[in-house]
Amino acid sequence: MSSDGYYEQTSAAEFMHNLPRFGHTSEFSKLASSNQTEQTDYVIGVIAISFFILSLFFFWAISILTCKCMGYQRTSIFSGQRARVITSITSITSPSSSSSVVTS
Repeated sequence: MSSDGYYEQTSAAEFMHNLPRFGHTSEFSKLASSNQTEQTDYVIGVIAISFFILSLFFFWAISILTCKCMGYQRTSIFSGQRARVITSITSITSPSSSSSVVTS
């Protein structure tokens, strides 16, 4: 509450209020209206943004599952496995070896 006793809108509430409603109203008071078309307009706006967020989630989940199914060889760390670190490397500049071979 603000110092004068009125409601002060938080940043989260303001963010939700400013989300796009795809041409529909974002005024919550329309839900309590006696006019059925105003109520429907508000509800369709809420449902539209919900479906948009849900479609983003499905796209993200399908992308993760696709990378997981493709495996580490094709997608490396996007498959959900840790990156493989080479722990032992033979010296490339060894004076005794004439070839530069790296083993893992």
